[in-house]
Amino acid sequence: PGEYFCYNNDMFLLLGAIIEKVTGDNYKDYIKNEVFVPLDMSRTTFHLEELEKFSNVTTPYILEDGQPVACKWPILGNYAVGGGIRSTVLDLLKYGSLYFKKEHQFIKEMTNTVYKLNGTSFYGYGFLTIPNYEGITIVEHGGSQPGVSSNFGIIQEKGIVAAVLTNIEGASADAIWLAAINTFLGLPINSKRSIEPHFEMKTEQYRKFIGSFKTGEGSTVEIATSDKILTATIEGEIYTLRASNSETLVILPTERPIRFFFNEYNEVWALLMGLRMFVKTN
Repeated sequence: PGEYFCYNNDMFLLLGAIIEKVTGDNYKDYIKNEVFVPLDMSRTTFHLEELEKFSNVTTPYILEDGQPVACKWPILGNYAVGGGIRSTVLDLLKYGSLYFKKEHQFIKEMTNTVYKLNGTSFYGYGFLTIPNYEGITIVEHGGSQPGVSSNFGIIQEKGIVAAVLTNIEGASADAIWLAAINTFLGLPINSKRSIEPHFEMKTEQYRKFIGSFKTGEGSTVEIATSDKILTATIEGEIYTLRASNSETLVILPTERPIRFFFNEYNEVWALLMGLRMFVKTN
C-alpha cells in the first residue's frame, strides 16, 4: 500500500459499504437523495426496473466474432456501486457542475496528483489527472461493461464538462472524448494525451521485458520480440513497441505507455498499463 497502484472495483464496493455504515442509509438511496435529486438528474438511475419506464432508452451491444449483437443490461448486484449508474450525457453535464462549486472541498482531493502512473499522468481519488496538457489540466474517468463504453471529464480552467456514452463494449470512448476536447481547444483533433520521450535501447536489452502478464480480472498482455522489434499482444491485436526509458515501453501509434516493475535481481515481475497492474505469469 502506497508503493504500487492498481485500479480495483472492489475498493469502490468498500467505499459504498463505508457510506452505508456512516449514514445508516442504503447506498443507492443515499446517492439518489444527495446527488441525483438535487441536480435534477431525472434520467439517471441504478435500477433496471426504473430504466424500463423511461422512453427513448438505447439498446446495448456486445461484439461476437467482430459483429454487434444486442444484449441485456447487466445485473450487477453489489457491483453497481462501482459502475451501475445508467445516465445520459445531459444528466452527466449537470453532475459535472459540482466540480466548479468552491464549497465542495473534496473536489480538490479527488483530482489531486496522488500516484504517478507514467511521465505525465497521475491518479487522484477517483480521477485520472494530466496536469499539463497544452497548458491546462485534464481530469477524467472512463469505464466499460458488457454493452457500454464511456468517458467523463472536466477542464476546470475552462469551465468545461464533457461526457461520451456509447452503447457498445470496447468502443474508444476516451479517444472520442479527447477528440472533442481537442476540437474545443483548437488543437489538432488527433493530439495525444502525452508523447513519451524516445530512448535508444539495444536489442539485447529486449529480453528482460519478454513474457506473459495477467490482471486479477483476467486481462492479458504478451510481450514478445520479432525481427528485432518488441511487440505487445493485447486482446488479440499485435502492436509495435518502442522504448521511452529503461523501464517504460510505448504502444504505437497510440503512444500509450507501459511501465515495468523490477525486483532486486533486475527481473520484471509486473507491468502497469492504463490503470491496471498486470503480474508476470511466466
